[in-house]
Amino acid sequence: MKVLVTGASGFIGAQLVPVLAQAGHEVVALVRDAARAPDDTSISVVDLSRPLEDHALEPVDTIVHLAQANVPLPAGARELMRVNTFGTA
Repeated sequence: MKVLVTGASGFIGAQLVPVLAQAGHEVVALVRDAARAPDDTSISVVDLSRPLEDHALEPVDTIVHLAQANVPLPAGARELMRVNTFGTA
């Protein structure tokens, strides 16, 4: 199965991606920073705080959505809303 993991370099995503790969799944890691992407994955660099372009994501069988904005509040409230709410949509 081809699995897209958003937040693949985050706390949970970094633990999940190797488990999926070891189970034989093809993993596409969606990250903001390619340098932080997990090994043994295809990488899609996307900023979920901005609207996605039509070609931004490749076809996958399922999505594990773990991305979130880790920002201070209240200063980062707008980014938090863009990533956590609009990024999910």
